[in-house]
Parts: sequence; C-alpha cells; structure tokens
Amino acid sequence: AMSRPLCPYPEVARYNGTGDIWDAGSFMCVPPIEIRIEPETLNLKSKGVFTAFITVPEGYSLADWNIGNLSCEGAVAVKGKFSGNTYIAKFNRQDLMGMTPGDAVTLTVKGTFEVDGQTALIQAGDTIRVIGKAPKRRKK
Repeated sequence: AMSRPLCPYPEVARYNGTGDIWDAGSFMCVPPIEIRIEPETLNLKSKGVFTAFITVPEGYSLADWNIGNLSCEGAVAVKGKFSGNTYIAKFNRQDLMGMTPGDAVTLTVKGTFEVDGQTALIQAGDTIRVIGKAPKRRKK
C-alpha cells in the first residue's frame, strides 16, 4: 500500500530522491513553489543569463528551506540570492541543452529543499517563447 505524510495546508509531500516511493518516510512536507522565467522571450543566439524566480506562499522564507542543486534544462545555476519568499537564480543561456525554438516552450527548474536534516526534490516550470538556434558546441 502507498502512504504519504499528511501535510498542513498549503504544504505538499515531495519525494526525497532516495527511499521507497511507496513509503511516507521517503517524503517530506514542503511549501508549493511557483517558477517565473525572465525574459519571456529567450534568444538562444544571445549570450548572457536568464533568470528564474522561485516563489513560495507568503509566510514562508526560502532562506529557511536551503535551496540547492538548481538546474534548468541542463544549465546549472551560476548565481542566486534570497528575497523574502522568493529565490532569484541566474543561469547562462549557452548552458541550456537540447532547446528547440517555439512559441510555447516549458523550461523546468529542478533542485532540492533541505531543512532540519531532511531533503526533498523540487521541480516546477514556466512556459516562455524561445527563438534562434543554439550555437553548435565544438568537439574537444
């Protein structure tokens, strides 16, 4: 039988990445997250960074939840800072992998929450417009 922890609203149960997916002990209660990617149109031919704003409901401080291991479509976060209930992460455009241009492309941000010695995986996305083609990577 499957079990999950009973989480106080608005928190949700998230997998820790290692235990039995059927066991409540492999999950922890975390605040739900929302992701907003800027700019809303991403040009793959351009260099520089794009930003992911990771937000939890009012009353939570993301600094208490130790966000880590952030990546977005193969790009690892190069900078990050807390601002109340939002974590602002920067990613290099040229580090994105396998992006296909389109008017409605979902970029997924993945990472971890760590609190009180426990870890939970987090994942959410935002849909933006992607233009241009990524430059071909040189073979080493």
